[in-house]
Amino acid sequence: MIFELKEKKDKFLEEAYEKAMEELNNFFGIKWRKNRPPVFVWKDINQLNFFYENNVPKYLGACIRYFSIYLPTLEVFKKRLKFKKDYEEKYKIIFKHELCHLFFKKYSNQINASPVWLTEGVSIFVSGELKYKKSISKFKTFLYFFQKEGLGVYGESGFAVELLIKNFGKQKILKLIKSLSTAKTKTDFNKLFKKIYGEEPTYAFFNNLLKKEK
Repeated sequence: MIFELKEKKDKFLEEAYEKAMEELNNFFGIKWRKNRPPVFVWKDINQLNFFYENNVPKYLGACIRYFSIYLPTLEVFKKRLKFKKDYEEKYKIIFKHELCHLFFKKYSNQINASPVWLTEGVSIFVSGELKYKKSISKFKTFLYFFQKEGLGVYGESGFAVELLIKNFGKQKILKLIKSLSTAKTKTDFNKLFKKIYGEEPTYAFFNNLLKKEK
């Protein structure tokens, strides 16, 4: 396939990019200044078919491939997801969410970062997406998404990460992310998690943290 690319000037997105980079550098405690990720803006969802073998997920609004971000235009974003209000703020959030995935990969030194629930949860929490999430009363699905992806990971994972940071601080979750390259299997990850948090990641563990919030 052949593509024609050209640089696009977009003051709104450029400002969102700089603000997100600064905030993510602060969260992860790094200084990503050089070789920053490019952003490719699309107007037609079919332009993503190249990456998804003509099977783009219906819920997809933006995505990353390697160390690039693929983002719809603000107009397409508003129309596709049918937001009636706050669409500019939500657009910035989804952009920061995808950018956070790249910080996660860079910080963990992983090409395909896993567990999925952890990388999604961190992106949801750090991007501010929880503001628009419906609160939960019980964790029961997110741990299923270790290497598998799916819409179901987005409902609980951000709240799980929020509880880890509230109860144990940011440094422990950064230690967990930094150590992910040493955990080759789910069993390895569970042992690593237990070493840092005292228990393996189970629904009982997270639901006990949730009870403390009430």
